Amino acid sequence: MAKKEQRRAARQTQQQRPRGPGLVRPNLRRAVTQGAILTGVYVLVMYLFFRQSLPVWWAEVVYVLVFFVMYTGFVYFWENFLYTRRMRRQQQGGKK
Repeated sequence: MAKKEQRRAARQTQQQRPRGPGLVRPNLRRAVTQGAILTGVYVLVMYLFFRQSLPVWWAEVVYVLVFFVMYTGFVYFWENFLYTRRMRRQQQGGKK
């Protein structure tokens, strides 16, 4: 088989595979990344609107760490819930 034919066959098999959101297995790395992004948004909002609300710097650090853990945990468990739900629907044969 020539190179062009191999490439064409590879492209056709890639196009035939079903793709869609939610078929990616949830992992902790992605949850940590999204948690960091959400924590950054939280820090930005707190800096813009509540600059002088906390008198000590360590209290702000504690809040940031608490929100990072909460956001990361929530994102991971939410993605895990959606993944299992979509897999269950896929095994049952479609949406009901």
